[in-house]
Amino acid sequence: MSKVDKVLALVLYPGFAVLDVFEAKNRFNVVVISQDGLPVKSDTLMFGSSQTVEAHFSFETAPKIDYLFVPGGTPTSIKEGLENKLLLNFLKSKAAEAENVLSVCTGSALLAGAGVLDGIRATTNKSQFKWIETTNEKVIWVRKARWVEDGKFFTSSGVTAGMDMAINFIKIKFGTEVQNIVEEIIEYKAQEDSSEDIWSAHFGLN
Repeated sequence: MSKVDKVLALVLYPGFAVLDVFEAKNRFNVVVISQDGLPVKSDTLMFGSSQTVEAHFSFETAPKIDYLFVPGGTPTSIKEGLENKLLLNFLKSKAAEAENVLSVCTGSALLAGAGVLDGIRATTNKSQFKWIETTNEKVIWVRKARWVEDGKFFTSSGVTAGMDMAINFIKIKFGTEVQNIVEEIIEYKAQEDSSEDIWSAHFGLN
């Protein structure tokens, strides 16, 4: 299987952040998975109304995946997700089989709740950091980081930090030439220093 044919699974839940999802995913065979296989509505924070995304699979029918991607969501949707045993068990199962596991923004809270990040360095949205780090003290939460890479795990800070993480992930998987092509297409130059983070100080995390 070529890298472009590898399956990247977007696991969506009610209230997910739509901007976290539609970033640099065009180098993969993307499938959308929801708990029941039905369409999922995003949050309303960015656009004033929710966006509905069709799912390809349910938790029960989901195929074997290569890359697991978990977007962030509203504090309410994340807290509801942390109480959803079916979601947490699914994330734990798929994370175990995945070649890489990625999250953007508060999505790392769900991975932490599933026990996937125990003993792993990870970060999350800086405006929500203080309560999220209390959800699992076994995670090595990194307060100052645009994104964090630890083994097969990639976690980013809020929203646009996911673009930097995704493009650097593409660089690792496909090389600098492909990275440059992606950046040219979307007209965005990704930050390459993951430790450069102005928002940790802004939110009193230093």
